[in-house]
Amino acid sequence: MMWVPATPTPAPASMARILRIEPGIRGVTVRTEDVVRLGVDVYGVQDILDNSLADGKTFDWDDGGSGSSIEGTGRVVVYTAPSSQGTYKVTVVAAPVDCRGTEEQCMAEFEVRVRRSVPPPPTPATAPVNPEGEIPTVLTDSDGEQYEVFTPVEGGSFQGESFSITAGAGAVPDGEVVGLRMSETGPASNVGMTAHRYMLVGNSYAVSTVDPTGAAVTSYRLNAPLEVCVPLPEMARSNISDVALVVTNADGSLTVLSASVRLSASSTSVCGTLSSVPATLAVGTAGAPSALPNAALLPTPEAPDTGGTAPRSSSALLWLMLIAIGALALGVLMLDGRPSPDPPKGSSGK
Repeated sequence: MMWVPATPTPAPASMARILRIEPGIRGVTVRTEDVVRLGVDVYGVQDILDNSLADGKTFDWDDGGSGSSIEGTGRVVVYTAPSSQGTYKVTVVAAPVDCRGTEEQCMAEFEVRVRRSVPPPPTPATAPVNPEGEIPTVLTDSDGEQYEVFTPVEGGSFQGESFSITAGAGAVPDGEVVGLRMSETGPASNVGMTAHRYMLVGNSYAVSTVDPTGAAVTSYRLNAPLEVCVPLPEMARSNISDVALVVTNADGSLTVLSASVRLSASSTSVCGTLSSVPATLAVGTAGAPSALPNAALLPTPEAPDTGGTAPRSSSALLWLMLIAIGALALGVLMLDGRPSPDPPKGSSGK
């Protein structure tokens, strides 16, 4: 009989290291043709979150023929909403060679709610009119800060390193000129204001206004809204569906503006519209801010050094005196109770 070598045991059918995937956000609300990022979280075979397992892996993204656009095939993609409002489903599937879970575990689903875009401001009945005379190219306040000039005909814009203000023709009332600038004022926070519906994150930005003389304007109403854009803070990227642009009012209350998230080659911004200036604004995420931490407890008083000698009080001295008197009296009583000594020999008791 001819010897036939044994057939080697085949390797396991799957060496996949992914157990399941979950949507980063299950629902997102955008406006027509808005651009957002959609992504999934990846869990390993021990059911521990580990998004590095998706490195180099391909995922099958499907918008169901909604007319949207999806760029990319990785764990995170760029999604452009369709031009028609409605509610759409987006699904993503991990390849069986990469995911060893059930069919449901290896698939994630997103609900995208598309609203109608904000219509452009109405065209003025008559063409806007600039004021008579020469219009300055820049305005300066008493602190030397410079402001871009906004006019009825040209509108205007102010561009910072990562933020901007833009107004179209007709936004500034006829015959007027106004100076606008925007600046970063530091970290934004409303911690402790638990009655608010939004938590401020990232930095706060101030939109300031001056008149043609450079004097500060405390309130200025525009004919049409101007657009403001600020950077999307890193801590808001995981909750992008609930991001808003929020104005902090002088009394501490908040005004939530309509907002959209925009992607560019260099940055991701949150943009909204303002109808009056000046204003202080920041990015907010849905949810009440945290309560203030408990006040620190007062330190426990330190005990006196036991190596020292504490002064005696008058009460302690009185007790010592009473104890001494008592001991003396006891000694006298003991002395009186002893028997008398015997009389000398030869003496008579008679």
